[in-house]
Amino acid sequence: MNNFPLVSIVIPVYNGSNYLAEAIDSALAQTYSNIEIIVVNDGSNDFGETKKVACSYGNTIRYFEKENGGVSTALNLGIQEMKGDYFSWLSHDDKYFPEKIESQINFLIKNKAKNVLLYSDIEYIDKDSKFISVNKFPHYTPEEFRPAFIVNGLVHGCTLLIPRICFEECGVFNTSLRTTQDYELWFRFSAKFHFIHLPCILVYSRIHDNQDTIKLSDIVFEERDNLHNNFILNIREEEIKLFSKNNISKYYIEFAEKMNALRCVNARQSAINQAFSHLLKNNLLKMFQNLIQLIILILKIKGRKLLYS
Repeated sequence: MNNFPLVSIVIPVYNGSNYLAEAIDSALAQTYSNIEIIVVNDGSNDFGETKKVACSYGNTIRYFEKENGGVSTALNLGIQEMKGDYFSWLSHDDKYFPEKIESQINFLIKNKAKNVLLYSDIEYIDKDSKFISVNKFPHYTPEEFRPAFIVNGLVHGCTLLIPRICFEECGVFNTSLRTTQDYELWFRFSAKFHFIHLPCILVYSRIHDNQDTIKLSDIVFEERDNLHNNFILNIREEEIKLFSKNNISKYYIEFAEKMNALRCVNARQSAINQAFSHLLKNNLLKMFQNLIQLIILILKIKGRKLLYS
């Protein structure tokens, strides 16, 4: 690989004049110099305030405007226009640590890695950039990533460094999705490419009341259920077998328990069906232990239904 590949930092924004400058400043402050910064204004209707902030940076960024279509469409335009060998997403309300890109490029060079996706840990901040907490993701091998990912999440999109080839071979963000477009794409990527965790904090992720997951709460549950149902129906048995130490039914039961907590009804039922299917393949001890766990889960589900009835 080129020792100093061009990295495209793409910042999608909609009515984001309050935080956009902080995001751009953090991109400009990168210790890795071979970058381009692309800001995509997704049809903001804030009387030109977002455009004013972006355009104040002149030719230090590349600026694009489009009709409003959601974050997926803005990201896809950034991908279409990027000149870099690597893509790095930065939400307009988040910030990079100065060494974000340099740390990831250095890892690729040191390990002679090319077509892999790197992700890191995150620090949560509030609307005033004050510390909330740190999320250090569990460390899994690339072979364990997919079954771990669908149960535990693991990836914050703005921590990723993505080779251009991933989009060329797997496609871009699904524009029909409003809240799960990122995880749907990471799952597609993971079928062909390895994800590698860098155990360091490289991104500030801001928590505030105007985020899409809060504003679009009416569709969050449906999209999340469909997403996880697709995960559980498309994960390969040999991947689960490796991750679960050959206790596949237990993996499905634990997944069903998580889906029950998240109220993902379809994904929960698919996982329960898979768990029953694999129970008879277990040895007697595992079968007994997993059957008890499954019965407890079903009782919890019935109890929840009575509670909400």
